[in-house]
Amino acid sequence: DIISKKDGTLQIVKSVLEDLNYSVFHKVLNARDFGVPQNRERIYIVGIHKTKLGHRKLEMIVFLGQF
Repeated sequence: DIISKKDGTLQIVKSVLEDLNYSVFHKVLNARDFGVPQNRERIYIVGIHKTKLGHRKLEMIVFLGQF
C-alpha cells in the first residue's frame, strides 16, 4: 500500500507543509478506477495555505468526494 511505506515520506511531506501553514489532504487513486486497463496507484496531495481559507472550513468532500 502506497500510504503505509515504512520510510514515512508521506508523513514528512505533510508535516513540512503543515509547518508552512498549509492544510494538507491526500488521496490514493488507481488508474483502473478510471477505465484504464492497468493497476497503478498514485497518491495526490493537495495543500491550501491557511490564509487563503480565512474563517471558512474546508470541506474534505471537495477533494475526497465520490468519483
